[in-house]
Amino acid sequence: MSLAIIFGLLSAVLFGASDILARFAGRRVGVIRSIFYGHSAAAITTGAVVLFEGIPEACASVWLVLFIANVLSFGATVLLYRALTIGRLSVVSPVTATYGGVSALLSLLSGEIFSPMSWAGLAATFSGGLLAATPRRGAVEGASSASGAQLAAAAALLYGVGFWLQGEFVVPKLGVLVPTWSYYGMGSVSALAWGRISRREWGMLSFSQLRLAVLTSAFACLGSLALAAGQVTGQVATTTLLSALASAVTVLLARAVLKESVPVHGWAGLALVLIGLALLRIA
Repeated sequence: MSLAIIFGLLSAVLFGASDILARFAGRRVGVIRSIFYGHSAAAITTGAVVLFEGIPEACASVWLVLFIANVLSFGATVLLYRALTIGRLSVVSPVTATYGGVSALLSLLSGEIFSPMSWAGLAATFSGGLLAATPRRGAVEGASSASGAQLAAAAALLYGVGFWLQGEFVVPKLGVLVPTWSYYGMGSVSALAWGRISRREWGMLSFSQLRLAVLTSAFACLGSLALAAGQVTGQVATTTLLSALASAVTVLLARAVLKESVPVHGWAGLALVLIGLALLRIA
């Protein structure tokens, strides 16, 4: 088994586990406090590596784009954590995964030529997200479930734009580690400011709460690093495609751990999203 496959599958498992942990962290710790403590730990860890390796030189425009991408990604993370806290994971995860389609659409609008396979992937990704968000027939969906789908859709939009900006203009100049560190650093500072200003969800944490918050961000950060490590092998499409299985991992864990039922059309929507992302990656 190649390293690309190993790292791709590892990133999927880590991202999926992070989503499950984010649900517990959001409910036990609070969204903003969870982000602050978790992102702070990730920022300190990745920052130590950055200081050891050094920061590459880049023009001011690259740093400006990185700042904008970080703002969008932080907003997306807040929305995602809230969606995972109040919504159904079998809905939130597939809908959020459509950010890959958003990034692909931006590439199309920026002048990239799409093949028929790419168009099919784009259609399948968004159709799958809509199908997964469709309420179960005969079921009474509460406001929280609907809000979870809406917040996940907003998170997908912000993630899609942020990741596209980062991949198009930042990573070629700064690599992967510096943008990762800057995102977690900015996220921790923003969460602290937000929490202090609003005075909501703030205060000291117990050891178990702190461990939960740190583990949530640690799994997400390790997932990003595993994805980057797989891409470095040169098999970018393989690693990225396997990493997209994270939404399936989240749904399976939600079924096993939370006993969350998934309707037939929910599985179909998830499958469409994964097929769509696969077509976009290999096209």
